[in-house]
Amino acid sequence: RISLLAKKLTDQARKKYSKIVGVHIRQGDFRAYANGEYYFSPEKVALILKDFIDKTGLADTCFVIASDEKIKPEIFSGLNIVLSSGKIMEDFFTLAQTDLLIGANSSFGAFAAYYGNIPMAIFSAEPLDWNFYLDQKKFFFDQKSIAHLPQLLN
Repeated sequence: RISLLAKKLTDQARKKYSKIVGVHIRQGDFRAYANGEYYFSPEKVALILKDFIDKTGLADTCFVIASDEKIKPEIFSGLNIVLSSGKIMEDFFTLAQTDLLIGANSSFGAFAAYYGNIPMAIFSAEPLDWNFYLDQKKFFFDQKSIAHLPQLLN
C-alpha cells in the first residue's frame, strides 16, 4: 500500500514534468551531528535546486521533497515542487521512484537511491557537476558519502 501511494505521487508528477528529482532534506539530528557539517537548511537546499535548473536548463523538472521536519513550500518559490508525506516509509519509496536523488549525506537517501537503482548527488557547499549525475543511469557509489562502509569492513 505504501509503495502504491508513492507511485501515485510520482506518476502524477510524470504526467506534467519531464524530469522527477527526489530531494531528501535531513534536519533534526543533522543540525548538531558533526558540528552541523552535513546540515543543509531548506533555504540552502532551495539554492542548490535553483543551481540545478540554472546549470542544466531543465526548467520542467519537478522536485519531490522529503524531510524529517515540516517544510514551508514558499522557501522553494519559483521551483516546481511536490512535498512528500513526511511518513518515513512512504518518503523512502517515493524517493526511490524518482530519476535522480539529491540529498543529505545519510544512509536513508543512499538506501533509497540503491533500492530505486538511481544516481544520488549529495548536498555540497561546492558547486556540483549536474551533468555528471544526469549521465548516470543507475545507482553508483559516491566516495563522498558517509553512508559507505569500506573502512568498517577492513
